[in-house]
Amino acid sequence: MPLLPAPYLGRLPYLAVCHTPADWPAVWPMLEQLAGAGLRLWYDWSGDNSLDNAQERAARLQKAGMVLLCISDAFLQQETMRELLCTVTTSGRPAAAVFLSPLTLELPAARLHLSALPQMPLSELEAPGVLPDWITSLTGGGALHRKWPERKPELLSLDEQQGGSK
Repeated sequence: MPLLPAPYLGRLPYLAVCHTPADWPAVWPMLEQLAGAGLRLWYDWSGDNSLDNAQERAARLQKAGMVLLCISDAFLQQETMRELLCTVTTSGRPAAAVFLSPLTLELPAARLHLSALPQMPLSELEAPGVLPDWITSLTGGGALHRKWPERKPELLSLDEQQGGSK
């Protein structure tokens, strides 16, 4: 099973990837591709929607160099994720949306917020290197990339990401 770096908690610019636990099967390969290209990533793998975790997530998003929203019906069905979408699109923070699948929900406010973001369907980003290149083009260079030598990140397996111990 491939491993991912643990979510980045440092002070350098990073890409915050926002998704729902239901979307892990689609998000995992994206994270592998981004990590493999050397991007510093923060993602919430806990699935914890408690107030403490919501505050931590908000703090991490505020510090991110860019936010990548992984959009699906499951994402938009959650009120906390719709609020996150609104916050990200009105904050002025660089952000983009990847549509994991075609949306079937009619949520005009969410669609309005999404229309303000660069967006791409997942099917167009699956070829090796396309997703990291797209993110790099949106950020104007390599500010989100690891600089070597950097301490080797802790690696987490998919099992750990889906509910195993931190």
